[in-house]
Amino acid sequence: MKKFLPLLIFLTISAGLIFSWFRFGLIYGGGDVGLQTYNPKRILENARFVWWDSAGPGAPIPQGLSAVPFQFTLFLFQLLGFSPLALQATLFFLLLFLMGYGMYLFLEYKFEDRNKLYPVIGGFFYMLNPYMMIQVWHRFIHTTIIFAAAMPFLAIFWNKWMKEGKAKHLLFFLLTAFLSVYAFGTYAFILAVWIFLSFLTIGQLVPWQGRKQAYAVGLRFVLGFIVWILVNAWWMVPVSQISPAVLSGQHKTEESLVTLVTISSQEILPYSLQLINPFYLVYQAEFGTIYKNILFQIIPWIFVFIILFGLVNSIKHKAFSLFGIFYLLALFLAKGAAPPFGKLFILGFINIFALGVLRNPFEKTGLILVFFSTVLFTLGLKVLSEKFGKNNLFRNSLIIFVCLLILIFSWPMILGKVIGRLDKPVFVEVPISYQEADSWLLEQKKIGILDGKILHLPLTQEESIQYNWKFGYSGLEPSDTFFTAYPSISRGFNIKRIDDALSGLGSSFYSDYTDSTRILGNLQDFSVRFIVLHKDVDWTGGNLPNPQDLEKLLDRLEFLEKNQQFGDLIVYQVRDQYFKKAVTIEHDISLIYPGEEKLSIWPSLIKNPGTKLITPEIKEFTFNGSQTFIFPKSFFIYGAASDSASPVERLKN
Repeated sequence: MKKFLPLLIFLTISAGLIFSWFRFGLIYGGGDVGLQTYNPKRILENARFVWWDSAGPGAPIPQGLSAVPFQFTLFLFQLLGFSPLALQATLFFLLLFLMGYGMYLFLEYKFEDRNKLYPVIGGFFYMLNPYMMIQVWHRFIHTTIIFAAAMPFLAIFWNKWMKEGKAKHLLFFLLTAFLSVYAFGTYAFILAVWIFLSFLTIGQLVPWQGRKQAYAVGLRFVLGFIVWILVNAWWMVPVSQISPAVLSGQHKTEESLVTLVTISSQEILPYSLQLINPFYLVYQAEFGTIYKNILFQIIPWIFVFIILFGLVNSIKHKAFSLFGIFYLLALFLAKGAAPPFGKLFILGFINIFALGVLRNPFEKTGLILVFFSTVLFTLGLKVLSEKFGKNNLFRNSLIIFVCLLILIFSWPMILGKVIGRLDKPVFVEVPISYQEADSWLLEQKKIGILDGKILHLPLTQEESIQYNWKFGYSGLEPSDTFFTAYPSISRGFNIKRIDDALSGLGSSFYSDYTDSTRILGNLQDFSVRFIVLHKDVDWTGGNLPNPQDLEKLLDRLEFLEKNQQFGDLIVYQVRDQYFKKAVTIEHDISLIYPGEEKLSIWPSLIKNPGTKLITPEIKEFTFNGSQTFIFPKSFFIYGAASDSASPVERLKN
């Protein structure tokens, strides 16, 4: 029974937290992730392709590929009849349990002690420490949550692989990495994982066991890295080919450097030591002003004292002799450009390409700091409690006191207030009108309307939006998840060339620019078949137009037909005689490429009747549509006709 007691403890803790979080029978949503468990089937349909066509007008989102195993798993549960609420509660239960129990298993493996108490406390601290509360669960970024749950298991199997060299341990490591591959949707976690594994690898070299052992460890590291690359090639190859172009349009070096310095100024050493993000906890006071109370400011410093006590004593313990150094290195990474040694981090950020993804180092590498903090916290508490010798009363009192401090400081997690603000949890109840509208649109597809897109108005130029639902909604615009019949044009992508086009489309409906000819032209250019007017949008205080004004405008446009209304959603349809496909597939076109020019601008499509050619020279016509090249079978090069080389080779030359 004692063997299974830690398992039961973490199952009980996880179940208790989940009951507290979901006692109101509502799902959580919004932020950067939107509604991941609302319709996994639809999200899976998007994620399995690099090009997301359902999020109109279409955009390259390569990072979505790594989400395929995760979304496929959720989809299987959906097929079994799990509701969005049951899906989310089950997912969070498993992740919480894996965090605590996984850390317990790692500490049990490292301590090699029959006393399971301290590994259990370490797992408890890993679940509920300040970083987990604020940066993982409160920030509600699923890639971070999954990375936090996978980290202890990655450490266990990698350590065993480095130490013993058995293929089964490498296999278990690769399986864990595959199951948690969703975490790599945040590219910085790829770097964070291998920094973390490099630390653990170096740890296997101490105590020194000779060159032969060092050579074996190095060989296992290289082999493990190569096999990991091969196993993940299915998503890394397309991502590596597309992401540089996408990211270069989203992030500039100068902007990233400003972001780094700004965020690092919040993570000065005192806050990094406490594993605290002061922006949410102190400045924004999203859990209330209680954390400005002197008692709540003292509690994390008690944790810091225990961690530093463990750091000092780690030198005396063979299994942890380098963990103190790893902790200090992780602290240096997590604080970013903040002093001390902040300029050294900036120098690396500017000159080392891989470090360019660490614009927010506390968020991207902070889990490494949490991991080693937990190990040193457990070691420090063990050594400190043993100072009392045989006085069980004092020792037990110390352990109970520390556990109570963990519970008290993490009260938002205990009371189910961690996701969202104290006064406004991010509960979501999607109105039934969205299902009704989607069902009606699916019926239109069944009766023969097979093509076209849905334009959602008001059209936000950003990725996020706010809705006035029963409990509100603020986060990633979710219409491409709700509406499954046709692609949805509903938000920006933070990709300039796409957002610029969407800005023109959206602005044509604003009262100052309402030209019906221009509106029709834009609708045709974007292949818009239906318009869904969202009267439930929270447009006040932002740059979105009033939905009431949009309704008046749409009602008087002769090329639109007002079809149906479902709650706060009004569906309009572009009349058949006005609908136009923006892209026509041709089977016989000629590719013109002037020999002296470079293909440095996007080609324009000549739309004169009878003309079928593409050229970068004609600037009077603009091609708005799919960003996909279709290379013809027949072509000629201006001034030098040839059929010996492929169009692709000619373009490269």
